[in-house]
Amino acid sequence: MKFEQSNLYYPTIPELPLLNSFLKDAGLDETVLGIALNITSPHSSMPIHIDTGDLNWSLNVPLMNCDSSRVSFYESKQRPKPFSLPNGVTYLGFEDEKSMVCMDSVSCEDVMIINVKKPHKVVNESDKYRVTLLIRLNSSFSMEDFEEYLSYA
Repeated sequence: MKFEQSNLYYPTIPELPLLNSFLKDAGLDETVLGIALNITSPHSSMPIHIDTGDLNWSLNVPLMNCDSSRVSFYESKQRPKPFSLPNGVTYLGFEDEKSMVCMDSVSCEDVMIINVKKPHKVVNESDKYRVTLLIRLNSSFSMEDFEEYLSYA
């Protein structure tokens, strides 16, 4: 599979009071590194990859047509290698995806926090474009602290 274009878009987002309120209530407002829109074409998937940058976690919010998509997590003995897309976006990928073992797969129809330093890929089985808001969390984010918040929510 050839992956030539990024499906990540970094838009200028207007003030979103409801989102900002949630992030503050959840104690996440100081951990947001940035946001992106992930737009996945119909009947397509990304290569298995590891995200680069100063983030381990991403809060993924389904916006449109996410009910027929999933994110799968993999294990491998391979070392990831850097790949660059024509638009300058970089990621760590794998040369032999067939040898990788799928450890888990989850539907993308609900809000989730995923560890983007684990090999993963998104598959969209829909006839429509899938759109997800990715809220990238910086290295000060603690899953344990967030789980504690959820136990009181």
